[in-house]
Amino acid sequence: MLFGFALATVAASVAAPVDDVAAALGAMKVAPSAGRRDLYAALINGLKSDGVWNRLDWLLISAAHDEQAGRINLKAPSKMAIASGGLTFTADRGFSGDGTSASLDLGERQGAPSQYARQDSCSAGVWCNQQGAASGQFGHFAQAASTHRTSILAHSGGNDVIRAADATADVLRAGTTRVGHRAFARSGPANKLGFFNGAQVSTAATPSTGLSSLNMVLLRWNTGSFSPDRIAAAWTGDGSITGAKAAAIHDRLNTFLTAIGAA
Repeated sequence: MLFGFALATVAASVAAPVDDVAAALGAMKVAPSAGRRDLYAALINGLKSDGVWNRLDWLLISAAHDEQAGRINLKAPSKMAIASGGLTFTADRGFSGDGTSASLDLGERQGAPSQYARQDSCSAGVWCNQQGAASGQFGHFAQAASTHRTSILAHSGGNDVIRAADATADVLRAGTTRVGHRAFARSGPANKLGFFNGAQVSTAATPSTGLSSLNMVLLRWNTGSFSPDRIAAAWTGDGSITGAKAAAIHDRLNTFLTAIGAA
């Protein structure tokens, strides 16, 4: 009887799902402090309660305690962004581009079979916490091609622009700095929305035309254009991250980043 109970207990433990917080922390080669673990737990569990977590495909906290931890996809910890070129990592601040060759490659296209994102339901956001020395427009999220179909381009003194399963660079907002949390969302074939620091700031009646077959990249856009900025966090998901959900992911990221001085 006891033997049967033991087998049932083992079977139950094997079948039990791994906690999302434990999975994310377990993928980190350098363990975070107890305080940092609490921040990760609050972020993940908070996004769950907000109804955002299960709509995400990628979530990077680039402003991590360790370089490898800053490349882990917290939503799916078996996936990691790939650093290339002269990328610089600063603990608790994030990854900085060099404007010449540095970028983070997410290793898959937006809308890959394992993702929630699709042509008429996709979103992405990037939190930049330091503007590089060069002025002008630079890519925070895109693909390494002239035909990038999902992108966030920030401008230090002109228009920020977004693409969301289309090839049209619609205005997100009039930029005065590239610092901030920019995002887009498409929740249907006809329109796309733009967000800045969690608030909707634009709507464009631009039809979707398709997603790119190329990998998503951070701090790069086009075939040879690279950003000198620093990113603290980035995420992608489906098109439901609008309204209260867009505000919620901004607030959760802001709480985490503010706690470590990276907001």
